[in-house]
Amino acid sequence: MENPKKVVFYFVLLILIFSCKGQEKNDFILKRNDDIFIKVPFLLGERRGENFFVENDTIFFKTVKINGIETEIKNSIDIESFALIPINIKEKKEINNPYYLSNPFYNYFKDRNHIYIYRDDLPTPQFFQIGKAKEYKILGGAYLKINDKIYWRGIEVLNADINSFKVVNIQRNKSGWQASIGMDKKHIYSGDKVMRYEEFSKHYFLNKQILSWCKLHDCNIK
Repeated sequence: MENPKKVVFYFVLLILIFSCKGQEKNDFILKRNDDIFIKVPFLLGERRGENFFVENDTIFFKTVKINGIETEIKNSIDIESFALIPINIKEKKEINNPYYLSNPFYNYFKDRNHIYIYRDDLPTPQFFQIGKAKEYKILGGAYLKINDKIYWRGIEVLNADINSFKVVNIQRNKSGWQASIGMDKKHIYSGDKVMRYEEFSKHYFLNKQILSWCKLHDCNIK
């Protein structure tokens, strides 16, 4: 019998494919008079800054930060090709976790030329250009490799070893959903943070990959 977790994954994937079939790539673009805004979800109330405003749980960026300089969207982004990552069926499969397919994150975008990151975890939200359009790889869950760095929901994983880093799905101990966590030769990660084994054991169940990692790192397995 086919693995039930795979069945759930492909079922969710099919729903998303057909539900998004009629969407346009400029779903994240607002054209207002002579201005163009990038619009993405924002859930912390109505706010206004020098380069953005928030209305009805949506943030509207008028500029994108490029090499530290704020540049108007209309002068910097190719609007016709601007889209959310993952951008196609192949990339959705690389997410490899039905939770993230049914609860998508809105941190990575691209146009024909560049990659863009939206950071909503900061006191002041940021939208910035980070690399060339082809310089990324989806690793699983909310993890992306961009150039020679690893990101989780747009936040750089500062301690990650780029050569050994991988993403594994692990069963939560109080949820039917699996979590996608990071691993490299030195650490395991919860989001962008290093996670000690004691913390891991409170929230997740062991699998073969974690057990193999623990044998190399003398985890205190009870």
